[in-house]
Amino acid sequence: SSSGDVSVDKLGLVVGEWYYVSVYSNSSASGGTFTLCATDQMPVLTNKNNWCSSLAAYSTVNASSSGPNPSCTTNNHNKSWFKLQAATEYIRIDVKTGSSEGTISFPEIAIWNSTLTQLECREYTGSSGDVTASYIGLTVGQWYYVSVYSEVFAAGGTFSLCATVQLPVVTNTSNL
Repeated sequence: SSSGDVSVDKLGLVVGEWYYVSVYSNSSASGGTFTLCATDQMPVLTNKNNWCSSLAAYSTVNASSSGPNPSCTTNNHNKSWFKLQAATEYIRIDVKTGSSEGTISFPEIAIWNSTLTQLECREYTGSSGDVTASYIGLTVGQWYYVSVYSEVFAAGGTFSLCATVQLPVVTNTSNL
């Protein structure tokens, strides 16, 4: 598009090192002004108890491929990273796509510990649709990371997130 916001992120920067940002137009006829915003904080998922983001709140468009490559993918594509502090031993994260929830295709999600060792990875079940990753065994008070990405590089887009720390309840035990 000819206008709109562009963002980029990078995981794994070294404290004390200098980094440079270049801003340019891909058209020789385009000039103009812009606003540059920077942060050294990735989004932190603070409310994890039956919480959902606003619709299409997050995006992998213009995200970076930084960070480890999850085991459930064969490609190192642009990832959006999130950080959370465990409040219980369990977490469930849903990536919501389709219609007003988001435009990302072939979504995938991974949960990582504080040293970026993968704990869980879930792949898409089709070109669109929700993907859920859950993990039991978190250490309360420890920090964890979540990465969301598309298996197909050109299929990045927006998505919504939902999280819960409540274990599912089995209501019908007659078939167990």
